[in-house]
Amino acid sequence: MNGDGKVWNDDIVLMGEVNSDITLNTELGDVNHDGYVDSIDATAVLLYYADLSNDNYDNYTAEEHENFKKYGNMSKEELGDDYVDCIDTSLILQKYAGLSATE
Repeated sequence: MNGDGKVWNDDIVLMGEVNSDITLNTELGDVNHDGYVDSIDATAVLLYYADLSNDNYDNYTAEEHENFKKYGNMSKEELGDDYVDCIDTSLILQKYAGLSATE
């Protein structure tokens, strides 16, 4: 997405550029707002978690942090946590597997 020939977190963030029209129709787990909950979303959440684990908070804007908290925290209802972490990645993949099996 950014033209450097590599797929990294920057590319995922660019793919999920948020505007108000897209955000209104986004479901939990769809962190890049493309209308699908899939492995791309899981990868984005995992990269986000890795960055935060390494104190790389500044790699994200306040809007991007809010986006991950709002759409990437799959475990909030089940575990009552406010963390976006590898558990959420796993739950996104489970949701994706369930959606794929029904298509």
